[in-house]
Amino acid sequence: MIIDVHWHYIPEEFVETIRVEGNPWGTRAVRDAEGVEWLSARGFGHPLVAELYQPEAQIRAMDRRGVDLAAVSPSPTLFYYHLPAAQVAPLHRMVNDRIAGLVAAYPGRYAGLANVPLQAPALAIAEMERAIGELGFKGVEIGSNINGKNLDEPEFRPFFRRAMELGAFVFIHPSQVLGAERLARYYLTNLIGNPSDTGVAIASLIFGGVYDELPELTCCFAHGGGTFPLLLGRWQHGYRVRPEPRAQGARLPREYLSRIYVDTLTHDDAVRRLALDTVGADHMLLASDLPFDMGDPDPVGTVRRTPGLTAAEQQLILGDTAQRLLRLHDER
Repeated sequence: MIIDVHWHYIPEEFVETIRVEGNPWGTRAVRDAEGVEWLSARGFGHPLVAELYQPEAQIRAMDRRGVDLAAVSPSPTLFYYHLPAAQVAPLHRMVNDRIAGLVAAYPGRYAGLANVPLQAPALAIAEMERAIGELGFKGVEIGSNINGKNLDEPEFRPFFRRAMELGAFVFIHPSQVLGAERLARYYLTNLIGNPSDTGVAIASLIFGGVYDELPELTCCFAHGGGTFPLLLGRWQHGYRVRPEPRAQGARLPREYLSRIYVDTLTHDDAVRRLALDTVGADHMLLASDLPFDMGDPDPVGTVRRTPGLTAAEQQLILGDTAQRLLRLHDER
């Protein structure tokens, strides 16, 4: 089974809502000079293509890309961590209900990853429990930071603990990236900000003691782990010569490699090879980032063309590891 773990969705009724002025989230649907419809929010935008919100178009895209099953998660534009949790919790609940509808309507094609209001961890836990316990979801998608707070902040520890207890697959996607004011031009918020913020997320879980405290927590990081593979040696050196990385009792960063999963979306064979050499083929998962322009239109071909992979390693990346982490064997 070929499984894509980086596959996004927005409910069509949300799209209909943002086409009307005065919606509660400050997000608009606008058309450019060529008539292309865009989602616009807080200075960021992306095209509202059919593959984002029409299930039939998603399934056709899945078939074109050779994907059997997608671990479907909300577009990160639906996190809304900067808004009061009470304002966005109903939206998150609706999004999760619609994802559950996808899973039910297309048996064997989707596994659900929930949206949760992590700016209010107790509400996030409750919605995660509902999504996994009642809707049959396999995990959650969360941001690389929560409204500017790193993931090792003590207030998030109960959420991660409950995710571990539930066996949830936690897909971590960059959002509200650091240094955004300096990255406003040239799309640098994505080109540099996304991978950089993912690196901060991984470092926070390591140096902040989250992985030590929660030994069975399973997290997968988007975009090949961002800057993490490149910076790991620097973290190792810094750990040895500086007291700060050891302040929370963390071990050498390389000792956490068995805990770190990354996806394939690097846009470069050499960078993907570095990530593979860092975490191993059994810790890399297939990703397309459908339907965004920064995604990979042929993710399966990308894996098959990656130099130096054996057939067994390809199969781990294409689906075997994801099948295990998403607990899909349990349903056979």
